[in-house]
Amino acid sequence: MRHLTILAIFMTVIVISCKDKSTQPEQTTASYNQMLFERLGGGNLIFHASATSSEDTLQVNVTQMAYRDTSIQLTIVRDSRNTGILDTLIRALSGTIQLAGSFKQDTAAIAGTWAYVYMVNGNGRMEVTNISLRNALLELEPIVVATL
Repeated sequence: MRHLTILAIFMTVIVISCKDKSTQPEQTTASYNQMLFERLGGGNLIFHASATSSEDTLQVNVTQMAYRDTSIQLTIVRDSRNTGILDTLIRALSGTIQLAGSFKQDTAAIAGTWAYVYMVNGNGRMEVTNISLRNALLELEPIVVATL
């Protein structure tokens, strides 16, 4: 009887100390190969941006302009005007910034322009809905347009 009491106390301590991992949020980080930018509607522009081996450059591949397929390779060099954008993009690609947020695209309008920002890796793409991150990455569009 004494052994059963000790065993019951021991089992109770073990059960209480165990955590149910199924209810805890899973913290995963994913790294991405490139950012995909899509401007649909007026001012159509689609490009991919990726980091290079140098911290001071960004590789951009424009695949569509004015609803015409194209292939334009650009290299954007870090300067005082774009250093924050490049740093933010590199952090997003490395998975150190949360991509999910509360932004929702208003697609109910019949006419207009819509911008989508995605992070892409071998598993697919994830839309950037973190409002502050999305707004920072949207600043890359005028830099790409000015470089064209």
